[in-house]
Amino acid sequence: MPNLLEVIPSDLNWKWDFSPQTPWPSSLPALAVLHENQLTVVAGFERKHHKTVLVLSIDGTLEKVMRDLYRPESLRPLEGLRFESVFVKVPETLKYLLSLPLDLQIFLDEKQVPIKALRPLEYLKEWVNEISDQFLKLKPSSSQVRELLDLLCDLKMTNRSWFEVAPRDLQQPLKWPGELFALRNPNLTRSDFNSTEIIQRVNWPRGVRAKWERQGDRGGITIQARVSNPKEFENLKKSLAKVEVEENLWTH
Repeated sequence: MPNLLEVIPSDLNWKWDFSPQTPWPSSLPALAVLHENQLTVVAGFERKHHKTVLVLSIDGTLEKVMRDLYRPESLRPLEGLRFESVFVKVPETLKYLLSLPLDLQIFLDEKQVPIKALRPLEYLKEWVNEISDQFLKLKPSSSQVRELLDLLCDLKMTNRSWFEVAPRDLQQPLKWPGELFALRNPNLTRSDFNSTEIIQRVNWPRGVRAKWERQGDRGGITIQARVSNPKEFENLKKSLAKVEVEENLWTH
C-alpha cells in the first residue's frame, strides 16, 4: 500500500539518481520503493539537499517502477545512457560518453545531438574539458556541434594541439568552424573560406547538415539529411524551399 512519509534525506537511498533532464514536479512528493531493506528514491532526486523530504512509498521492484516511470521514448540520448548505467546495461562502446561533464551531456541533449554524431568524442578525451567549456560558452547549434567535433577529431589525428585549435574569437562563435576548416584544409582558396562562413550563417532546418566542398576547380554545397518516411521527406522539401542563401555565395 502507498504510504506518505516525511523523512530527512540521509534516511533515503539516492543511489539511482541518473540526473533526469526534466525535474520531478515540485507539487508532487518524491517517490520511493523498498529496495534491499532501504527506502530508495526513484523520482524527485533533486530534493536530496532539502532539510526534509515528503516521500510517497509505493509497491514494486526498483527496476520495474523506474522503467514504468521513465520510458525510453521520453528520454534524450545521453539521458537514456545515464538511466541504463544505473542498471549496468550500457554497451562498452558507449561508456566513454558517460565520462563527459554532466553540464555538457545536458547541453548536447538540449541540442538533440544523436549518439552517432558524438563518436568523435571517443578520440578527443584529452580535450573533453576544454571542449565542454567552449561549447557551454559558445552555445553552438546541433549542426555546428557535429561539424566542430568532426573537424576537431581530424585535427587531433594530425597532431594539432589544443592551443592551435581553440577558438580565436569568443565574441563570434560562428567563426570557430571556419578557423578549424582553414587549419584542416590549408590549401583551399580564400574564396572557399568565405563560402564556408556563408553556409554556416544559413538557418538550415533541424537535422540538415550542409557544408561547402570543392571538387577540382568547382565548389558547391553538400547537403546531408536523414528521412525515415514519406511525411518526413515532404516536410524536408518544404523546409529547404524556405532556405535563403546569400547571393554572393555563387560569385566568389
